[in-house]
Amino acid sequence: MAKTVIPEGGRRDSASAHLLWTFMTAISGISDELERARLTATGLPSLLPCRLSGVALVDESETTWSLIVQKDGHQVGSPQTARICAELEPLFQEALRRPTPLIATVDGPTDDTRIPPSIEKLGVQSLLVAPLRTLRHRLGMVLAGRENLERFSREEELVLSTLAEHSAIGLENLRLYNTLKHYSQNLHDLVEERTEKLNQEKERHRVLLEINNAIIANLDRASLLHSIAETLRKVLPFDRATLALLDPARDVLKVHALAEVSLPERILPVGAEIPLQGSRVGWVIEHKRPARVVDFREEHGGVFEDRLVEEGLRSAIVVPLISKRRAIGTLNVASYTPHRYVEEDTEFLQEVANQVSLAIENMVAYEEIAQLKSRLEEENLYLQEEIKTEHNFEEIIGQGQAIKKVLKAVETVAATDASVLVLGETGTGKELVVRAVHDLSPRKEKALVKVNCAALPSGLIESELFGHEKGAFTGALSRKIGRFELAHGGTIFLDEIGDLPLELQAKLLRVLQDGE
Repeated sequence: MAKTVIPEGGRRDSASAHLLWTFMTAISGISDELERARLTATGLPSLLPCRLSGVALVDESETTWSLIVQKDGHQVGSPQTARICAELEPLFQEALRRPTPLIATVDGPTDDTRIPPSIEKLGVQSLLVAPLRTLRHRLGMVLAGRENLERFSREEELVLSTLAEHSAIGLENLRLYNTLKHYSQNLHDLVEERTEKLNQEKERHRVLLEINNAIIANLDRASLLHSIAETLRKVLPFDRATLALLDPARDVLKVHALAEVSLPERILPVGAEIPLQGSRVGWVIEHKRPARVVDFREEHGGVFEDRLVEEGLRSAIVVPLISKRRAIGTLNVASYTPHRYVEEDTEFLQEVANQVSLAIENMVAYEEIAQLKSRLEEENLYLQEEIKTEHNFEEIIGQGQAIKKVLKAVETVAATDASVLVLGETGTGKELVVRAVHDLSPRKEKALVKVNCAALPSGLIESELFGHEKGAFTGALSRKIGRFELAHGGTIFLDEIGDLPLELQAKLLRVLQDGE
């Protein structure tokens, strides 16, 4: 069998190709561009004899350069590489126009083939430049330099050209991968952000439903705010929530309900009044728009808000309660933490306030109906009592001068709102005179309320005449309308008034004199 003999030059080419392949495979696993460039510059002298080696990379906009240059195994510093990058630009443009690597020397015939001064200062007389390019991008260049004018061989040009081509493809793939990774991360972040927002919206809609159920179940302002606050706290943290309704007559907001983590007694108790003039709540009422306070210390809102700062409150949201296109009050939340609330919180609280406005409107209507119903029931009770009593409702019979004088006096006082004192012994017809005064007066369509003062228990006289609120005393289980309030717009007849206790007669005199 014949023996194949491989020429010595063929063995060197095979070894060089194997070394080149091994080197390119090693750097392909590096995911950082500059680290790839550094390893390429470091390993280049092992592929072809050179004293200077380097890799210059241009960014994707092809405006900014990065250069890694080594001379005899030592990396050249940044200030020098900046000058080298600027001076290499013409060589890069020329190398792009050539099919093979560009050779530049110290005595090159043109600037396109002459070594830049900054590289010549490093002792380099001959430079080989291969561009890093693909079909779509220009990525940079690979450099190899010698300290003599020894020409680079065709094999060395091929090695550098092959290295540049492989490095360009790898660099382009790396940039594409990093771009894809960036977009993928952005997409992942966007999906997480949207998912979180959807979850927040879902939770807020659930809270709105719970608040709606709380509104249906509560007809009292305090219990309404308490139910809303407990539900609202799940998605909108606060240290204090306030429901304030407008008192147009006094131009103030009155606190009707309060919900807090802690309850300081010295600020904003139920019943406290908040001035509209020169205050943030006044602006909200006037403009029917919400207001968000990032930090009370940075956004001064008047003397009232100075009191809030003294209590430690730092941030707040104030939203208007709108009913029939007019502001009837505000719903407010506040926190001891500055910068607690964002715009989305304001929008959400306004949605809650819109539901609360309907509840307040229904609540006011319910209270008015309840008051009218109670008044009608009381009037009906008195009328039934009157019907059971035997009276002559037809006329007062008499032809004497005395009775005519009384009837004339009745006609005179009936047209006025003056208090009338009717004197006479028992059985002389004082009540008939009172009825005649009432029937001839403008008040005849309203009730005539009779009170037998002598028949009232001494401990309940004041309550019967003037009424009382729920809980005013032991046994006051509900609000009671007094006889004076029941006779409002009509006539009240206080029979046997002289039998009242003296201290109560003094109070009654004030009522008759001042109408209060």
